[in-house]
Amino acid sequence: SLHNDRTAIAALAKINGLAAQQNDDFALKIYEDAAYEISCLIKTLAKDFHSPLQVSYIGGVFDHAKEYLLTPLEKEIHSLQCQFISPIHSPEYGAYMLRKKQ
Repeated sequence: SLHNDRTAIAALAKINGLAAQQNDDFALKIYEDAAYEISCLIKTLAKDFHSPLQVSYIGGVFDHAKEYLLTPLEKEIHSLQCQFISPIHSPEYGAYMLRKKQ
């Protein structure tokens, strides 16, 4: 079962990225659907921030197929003044900083 098995899900993300590189319609659709879901989160969060909004991204999906996710994501949020920026630090550093603040 893949339920909450991050290693198995990460492996599938890599496979989907390889399929997208071969222009597999189903793999590309997965990224389009993910872009829509992420755009809903960004639009919701954007209400609490001033424009222009800077959004960063991180994770295995972006490691394997960033271009397949960012392009449809940019289309989804074209109405927002939003700029995507590459991550400055690793997820581990972010966790460290959160813990340090506590």
